[in-house]
Amino acid sequence: MLQMRRSELQTAGVRLTVLLLAAGSLACAPAHRVGDEVNITEESAIIVWDAASKTEHFIRRAAFKTTARDFGFLVPTPTVPKLDEADDSAFAYLAKLTAPKVVWRWDSGDGPPPPAPFDEERKEENVRVIETKKVGAYDAVILEASNANELDGWLKGHGYASSPELVDWYKPLIAQKWKITAFKISKVDGGDRASASAVKMSFITDRAFFPYREPVAATPRRSHWHLPRRSLRLFFIADGRYAGGIGTTRGWPGETVWSGIMDNDSRTELLGMLRLPGMALVTTPRLTEFEDLSDPRPGTDDLFFGQAGDQATVRRPNVVRWISLGDLIGALMLALLAAGILYGVWKLSVKILRFIRAKST
Repeated sequence: MLQMRRSELQTAGVRLTVLLLAAGSLACAPAHRVGDEVNITEESAIIVWDAASKTEHFIRRAAFKTTARDFGFLVPTPTVPKLDEADDSAFAYLAKLTAPKVVWRWDSGDGPPPPAPFDEERKEENVRVIETKKVGAYDAVILEASNANELDGWLKGHGYASSPELVDWYKPLIAQKWKITAFKISKVDGGDRASASAVKMSFITDRAFFPYREPVAATPRRSHWHLPRRSLRLFFIADGRYAGGIGTTRGWPGETVWSGIMDNDSRTELLGMLRLPGMALVTTPRLTEFEDLSDPRPGTDDLFFGQAGDQATVRRPNVVRWISLGDLIGALMLALLAAGILYGVWKLSVKILRFIRAKST
């Protein structure tokens, strides 16, 4: 493992944490081989934001539809991240906490009401390896470079693919001295689906953020009619209800679908799953869930979060299950049929036992 002094880290132009599982590459910011196609079909993320220490813990997982044998994706951060594993079950746990309540109602015969309307080039000597690290099934190597072309050349020289769109995506990140984490995953079932298990990135940042900016695609994604609609589900845990915005001025199409205080038991269990048991969260942290179904996504800048002006509790609408007279009659008939079958089996068993006893005497 290669190490670097803190003073050297301060002067580096850009660092990239690159997770290498095999030869080749692709980014989140896609950077797949020519002829291959990779599309994110579903994304989930958990952000745990400690405003006092300006520390963000970012846990992400994604599902892909792809023709590539293996690929990677890039995640930028403003400072060098610490990488660790996280428990995938944390996503299911939070989804259960924010699930809508099921309410049973009597159907008088008119049926349920109608649904509500929908609201809306290469200089390898100038690219240095800072550190290598093993993170679960992944290998990580941290790089530094001073411009996009040098970075692109190093990646291509080590088996990574490239594109003009990806090089343009590097440039503002390097200018801001941001860091980039590149993940590499391989398909294991031989089909067209792949998924990335949860990995935790912890880093210092002035504002909580989600890496939302993407390379400008040569062909708009929605032209691929065969792809499922893209979705982003984002769980945000902090000292209050937060809202997100693209860059500094633009609104975000993501909607707040749930927001409320987590009780102590939920807080303790979640931090255990995320391997953050000693984190100094406020006593009653606020969980807010966002949903972004925009496709194509307006990924012109990253997504930043700040305290929302409205701190009201938000809940999903109740899910109504209707019970009609026909349903009750049907259920009653099934119950009577089952009881009749059980009674018949019992009577037959009694006769068989009596016959066996008579024979034995």
